[in-house]
Amino acid sequence: MGRIRILPEDVVSQIAAGEVIERPASVVKELIENSIDAGAGKVEIYLIDGGLRHIRVTDDGEGMDREDAILAFERHATSKLTDLHSIGTMGFRGEALASIASVAEVILTTKRRGEETGTRVRIDGKGQTVEEVGTIEGTSVEVNRLFFNIPARRKFLKSPSTELNHIMDVIYRYVLSHPSLAFKVYHNRRSLINLPQRDRVDKRVEDLFGRDVSKGLVTFEGHEGKVSLRGYLHTEELREKNSISIYVNRRWIRDRVVTRALMDALHGVIPKGRYPFAIIYLDLPPEHVDVNVHPTKTEVRFGDPHLIYKLVRSSVEKAIRDGKKEAPVIPVVKERPPAYQGKTEPLPLMGILEEEDSGVRIIGQLWKEFILCEDEKNLYLIDQHAAHERIAFERLKKEYREKGFLRPEPLVVPHILSLDPRERVCLEEAGDIFTRLGLELEAFGGGDYRVRSIPWILKGRDYKRWIRDLLSEPSISREGLSERLIDELLMSMACHSVVRGKEGLHREEIRTLLRDLQDATTYRCPHGRPVVKVFSRSEVERFFGR
Repeated sequence: MGRIRILPEDVVSQIAAGEVIERPASVVKELIENSIDAGAGKVEIYLIDGGLRHIRVTDDGEGMDREDAILAFERHATSKLTDLHSIGTMGFRGEALASIASVAEVILTTKRRGEETGTRVRIDGKGQTVEEVGTIEGTSVEVNRLFFNIPARRKFLKSPSTELNHIMDVIYRYVLSHPSLAFKVYHNRRSLINLPQRDRVDKRVEDLFGRDVSKGLVTFEGHEGKVSLRGYLHTEELREKNSISIYVNRRWIRDRVVTRALMDALHGVIPKGRYPFAIIYLDLPPEHVDVNVHPTKTEVRFGDPHLIYKLVRSSVEKAIRDGKKEAPVIPVVKERPPAYQGKTEPLPLMGILEEEDSGVRIIGQLWKEFILCEDEKNLYLIDQHAAHERIAFERLKKEYREKGFLRPEPLVVPHILSLDPRERVCLEEAGDIFTRLGLELEAFGGGDYRVRSIPWILKGRDYKRWIRDLLSEPSISREGLSERLIDELLMSMACHSVVRGKEGLHREEIRTLLRDLQDATTYRCPHGRPVVKVFSRSEVERFFGR
């Protein structure tokens, strides 16, 4: 007897579901797309325990009759596809409801517009039941006990707070791509989002992220043949994690071509390693883009990726140029620096500062970024930014280890900070964690919060950017802080406490820095970069052939 056999239908369904349904956020994504394709004007989402226990998505779309409601749970059944090469809907594979029903308990209640009664279809481990019910027009889908029949998959799901963060990320995609759609989101009976219908994207951005973000948006647009582009950019609202939203025909995607074009256009405008707040909408004929590339429809293939790259980059560069104010004229210094005795080329370092109490002598600063020192055997090149980070991190870690908290620095004039729903969720899930870090935020109404105190080490620094980075950390929850997470949070704080640009130091400041650095446990910054590079005297002599 051969070894190859046909898999049972239930196993086939679960394998197919695994390609589409990875976690609760996948369920929410598929159901929102169905609501959009049904012509909904408002969508309400109810969640319990990050969607692990319960998800319900309700819309006021066109609804379904009894026959369609039953057929919707069949694999590859769809009302959205006529031509695979010209797809204009959110969903099209006909796998969403069938995949969800194969790994969860599902209740679909729907009523077509103009009908007197509706239909309820219930699918659980015991089978399927169908009944006629009285209900409002539209569709409601309840999903309970996700992966109840696949314990191995359920075991790999994260905590409710982490799964909720993933769901919020998904919801944001559609909130920004469809501002004309009203959204309400509830978690454990608490309202997270209540967004009215809007006719402009910047108004939707203001609803979500606050007026400070919306009023600083730079708009860019462009056209090339049948491709049109419109986008919104904020080059001061920077994050360490990718905050770029890309839409093709209002479908959210991940795309390296578009991201690369944007980041190339911003080269030299924003710091390396940071990402701007950006929303990019591309509209092009469906036949010019293949959306049937990835099971979850998050990747596409452009017919002419070079055209897309060129359009995005040139449009952003033009917007940046047009938005710049006229730069002041800087006089050119024509004097040559004083030359070393008898030499035709000036030396970059102008002398040696002798240290009386140490065997190490400070030579000076190089480009206001590095410190040069020497002793009888070695030349020391010190990255002053990395050194400051290491010293700050050691101080913070010692204080937190000894006290269990960091000393807060009260603000004389509290700063008002607008938080979006995801950031508010993180703040509430954190419990007293932020207080232990020296940060105190007080609700001020709507999405606004007063910053009443900050960690002492961030006094005089850009603490607002640190708060944004802190509130985007998905691992924070009231369940507790691991040693690794504590270190990561203190590393971030140490990094934000240090001046990132060039900084001239006086001789006494250099001496203090070197003295503090002697107490460090390692000569590497908290992120692993070296603080000191040592060149032996023999290396230098060999280089010059001596």
